[in-house]
Amino acid sequence: MPPRVYYEFLTEVKILIDSFTTVNRWGGRLVKPEVVVLGSVGVRCGRQSHRPSSGLSRALLALLAEAGPHGVAEVRLEEVVWGVRVSPSTVTVAVHRLRRWLQTVTANAVDVRRTATGYALAPDDVPTDIARFRVLVAESASLPPRARAEKLGRAMALWHGPAMADVPPERTDPLVTARLTRELRAAAMTHGEALLEAGDPTAAARTLEAVAERHPFDESLHAVLIEALARTGRQTEAITAFHAIRVRLREEFGVSPGQELNDAMARALRTTGGGPPRPAQLPLDVTGFTGRVSELATLTARASTHRAVVIVGMGGVGKTDLTVHWAHRHATQFPDGQLYADLRGYATEVPVSPADVLRGFLRALGTPDEKIPASPDAAAALYRSMLRGKRMLVVLDNAADADQVRPLLPGAPDCLALITGRAGLDGLAAVNGAARLRLDVLQEADAMELLRGSLGAAHVQAEPDAARALARACCYLPLALRVAALRFTLSGTRSIAAYTTRLERNGRLAELVIDGDPLANIGAVFEHSYRRLPVPTQRLFQLLGELPGPVFTTEKTAALAGLTTAVAQREMDRLVAAQLLTARPAGQYSLLELLRELARQHALNDQRPMAG
Repeated sequence: MPPRVYYEFLTEVKILIDSFTTVNRWGGRLVKPEVVVLGSVGVRCGRQSHRPSSGLSRALLALLAEAGPHGVAEVRLEEVVWGVRVSPSTVTVAVHRLRRWLQTVTANAVDVRRTATGYALAPDDVPTDIARFRVLVAESASLPPRARAEKLGRAMALWHGPAMADVPPERTDPLVTARLTRELRAAAMTHGEALLEAGDPTAAARTLEAVAERHPFDESLHAVLIEALARTGRQTEAITAFHAIRVRLREEFGVSPGQELNDAMARALRTTGGGPPRPAQLPLDVTGFTGRVSELATLTARASTHRAVVIVGMGGVGKTDLTVHWAHRHATQFPDGQLYADLRGYATEVPVSPADVLRGFLRALGTPDEKIPASPDAAAALYRSMLRGKRMLVVLDNAADADQVRPLLPGAPDCLALITGRAGLDGLAAVNGAARLRLDVLQEADAMELLRGSLGAAHVQAEPDAARALARACCYLPLALRVAALRFTLSGTRSIAAYTTRLERNGRLAELVIDGDPLANIGAVFEHSYRRLPVPTQRLFQLLGELPGPVFTTEKTAALAGLTTAVAQREMDRLVAAQLLTARPAGQYSLLELLRELARQHALNDQRPMAG
């Protein structure tokens, strides 16, 4: 006997002995064998499993088991198993080997029969794990949640890996594997939903997590998983799961999550128990906030119709004060909290990066450091996801430009972002639909009210004209007025008139300084805006400090600077955008006296010629 034939003979003898061993182990009773394909392909007899050694035999057995009593046409077997048309004898030999193997391991309980067009397993009611899975799923449909979950759990337990896991890929029918994968996905999602209805979100999450890994783009499946995670108190993981599929959908297909997934995210964020604390990061409200009645009303109106409002104005005009005061007054409209960040766009330090702000916001929203994505884009997406379904106020103070702000804008419709800055933010209105509010210096009446609150009503009442002169000397600028009031108090001078004379004699920029505090140094506050200008614009600003009269036109400026009108207009537009020049009606412009002083100082120190 040739060695190969002898080896096959011994193998079949061993299989036959194993089958009899199975009979004896179960008390002389033959256990009805079951063909299995939900995992490795083979036959299970009681506690023993047998697997065809040939990939060809496993492919044939899997196709026949999935097809059931109707069988598979021979031409279909050729297409799937061989990929090309083969001779009838090739199919016959392959089927014969599978029949011999089945008869051996099942003691003739399972066979392969010929049909009119092909082949089928025999008898017609041969048990298969696929058929048992489908019966359990069908029977579960009409049951109450707990019983439905139990029956679906039994169905899911039949899966021991991907269907037909050990069939060579080139011999696998993609239509069959896709159909089985869809059935598993549907059963898993229904099982998860039943467990949620039965009040067992922990088991639901455990079931769904395993299947979701194999279906990374299935929005419905991930929606149920997100809800299950949130209801177990794993809210951060629910948000992370939402972010992960959102990124996959965008990168692979260029689409955003659909309504079903977004709704699941919103429900997860509303789930109580395990949710993050409500942040309350607003700075202290300004004591004795004065005036700005119309500006506050305008901000309220624009905040009711826009998701973002940009408050712009020159340094020291009170943008932060107005914004923080409004935020405190309307805090109850944002029950989920308030986030605040000083972006340091016009400070001595380097502006804060959006990535750093995002990390701080995510921590405030309850995200552990290890769960914060390293990628700024991923962190921004997670941040927006966490704000979805919330009513939250985000204050982005002292912004340098639009690029610094955009990653920090919430995407949720019920959140509001308030952004303050001096320049470079117009793109937020053009691109992001933000409303814009320009803040000017105070009206005289409001400036006098501020001085009464800072100096004391008795002082102002005793010297009303001197108080008005002091307000004019400070150009009605809120920061200048507060610094002047404090300097007056510290000087020991009893006369407002005397202090105003000293202020004008020593130079306002030199006098309006609180030692050790750059934020209370009027000259330094303006200097940050000046330093950001291109050199030609700086030179024109210096020239404007020497122009006579309170107002001037582009033509007059161009003539004195030796520039064309177009060039002069371009540079003046830059100064207006930087909040260093004020545009007036009828094509006129004006320069705040405090800024005129700054321009003269720089003109003395910079003798470079104008560039036309």
